[in-house]
Amino acid sequence: MLLDLLTRFEKVYFARTPQEKEKIYRLRYQVYVTELNKANPTNVDHIKKWIKDPEDDSPDSAILYTKSGEEISGSMRVDTFRFGDASEQLKERFSLKLFPFTPELFLCEVGRLIISRKYRGLLILPALVKTSYDYAYQSKVKYSFQYCSPGLVNHYRKLGFRPYAGNLIFTSDGVRIPMMFICSDYEYLIKENSPLVSQAKTYYKNTGIDDISLVRNIIKQDNKFVINKDIIWQQLQEKISEQSITYSFLNNLSKEALDVITNYGLIIQVPPRKKIFRDDLVEEEIAVILEGIFEEVKKDFQVTLLEKGDMFGELSIFLDSQKRTSDVYSVTRGKVLIIRRKFLDDLKKDNPQIANELLFSFCRYFANRLSVGR
Repeated sequence: MLLDLLTRFEKVYFARTPQEKEKIYRLRYQVYVTELNKANPTNVDHIKKWIKDPEDDSPDSAILYTKSGEEISGSMRVDTFRFGDASEQLKERFSLKLFPFTPELFLCEVGRLIISRKYRGLLILPALVKTSYDYAYQSKVKYSFQYCSPGLVNHYRKLGFRPYAGNLIFTSDGVRIPMMFICSDYEYLIKENSPLVSQAKTYYKNTGIDDISLVRNIIKQDNKFVINKDIIWQQLQEKISEQSITYSFLNNLSKEALDVITNYGLIIQVPPRKKIFRDDLVEEEIAVILEGIFEEVKKDFQVTLLEKGDMFGELSIFLDSQKRTSDVYSVTRGKVLIIRRKFLDDLKKDNPQIANELLFSFCRYFANRLSVGR
């Protein structure tokens, strides 16, 4: 109720004029290229310093934004389409062939969600999401799709999205997780404490609408990624007990520290010969290898083979730039525990003892690698 009240003070606009849209294109460039260091995101124009997609001019797309004075503070886009009209690119990206939808069913993709650095932590995200939900309802959308980096999965779950049995998405920047949103699933939104609960109650509670049965098997836990805390805990225990891991970051952690990791992490299973992380990119995941062999390639083309128990992405924790220091590829089929690095910042406030234990384990891991010349 309080969030509903507060978000009313963050007005959301629909970009309709070229001037409004061009400001949004420039904010995208600022976030994706300048801040996150994505060298060549899709549809970038380095001369105009903006990112403009063909969908931005589509009558089936809505670009939402917030502003502070005349400055754009945040934006997102909602692309609606009928299932029967989905492009081959959409079918491939979201594994839409899994779904037994009728051709006339309305779906949407939510994307290009950005918030200017200086306005993060305010009410912009819930305001944009609530307005997009209203728009989707008015557009008769039943299911929504989006994809994100592994470290953002739990953030999108809190909005009401969930992973499903679609294939992992591999981009030039690394691995991404496909997620879907069932617009009428009021109970799930309550469970995740989504900011959309009150709207879903108004639109769908006691209506008898059942959009879950059609996709129930598709939204069950899939072996490509594991987010269930109990399963993550079980798999970590199994890997730690294996004698082949000699100096893993996970070794000698207390039960309490491992329990914290299960709350912040997810496990993904990746096929061979895929890029997992990209050099120089500013992202927030640390990876611990549970199965398989991976290849770390640095700028000077120095190649290091990583195996069970090794980590990658961890150096960015200690760098001011927070940039990744190497490309990482899967050599064989593998399984990786992904942890969002900001969990350490949270732990420093909420549980400094566990935060210190984890940081010490990081340092011990680095020392062990250096001692064997890796």
